[in-house]
Amino acid sequence: MRHHLTNACLGFALTAYLCIGTLANCQTANPTPAIGIHADRSADVRFFNKSDVTNSFQKGDTLVVGTNYRVMTSKRDQAGEVELHAKYTDVFYIVEGNATIVVGGQLIGQKSSDPDELRGTSIQGGEIRQLSVGDVIVIPAGIPHRISRVEPPFHYFVVKVQIPAQ
Repeated sequence: MRHHLTNACLGFALTAYLCIGTLANCQTANPTPAIGIHADRSADVRFFNKSDVTNSFQKGDTLVVGTNYRVMTSKRDQAGEVELHAKYTDVFYIVEGNATIVVGGQLIGQKSSDPDELRGTSIQGGEIRQLSVGDVIVIPAGIPHRISRVEPPFHYFVVKVQIPAQ
């Protein structure tokens, strides 16, 4: 797993960078400035060694909370409930294992878990996708989704990117 985890971390870092940059540029009027324009912000850089990341996957944890994003490790041993995030786009990068996810369709059995988060018991309709090591899925805000089947261990990085207020 360590070899897969190292390669997965590198792939995830690039994927997250591209996804956050792409989402930010698509949803704001001002494009990201060229590299080198900002003052030195090296104090904002966060590093997690292999051991820290491996331990984080064992419990599922939030690694970083930024002003408009979160980076988390997630571990699933079984299916989850339906989720719908009003203000966050989810970016998943699969590190280990396989799962089935249902995206889109209509959320059934809706209940509010907080003002901007809905949960449900099932999805009517939707598209079924198989997830495996190395896959990335980007789920825009407002789209119901549910990991419906898991082959444990199933580990994945999650980057939650907050969409700008309209």
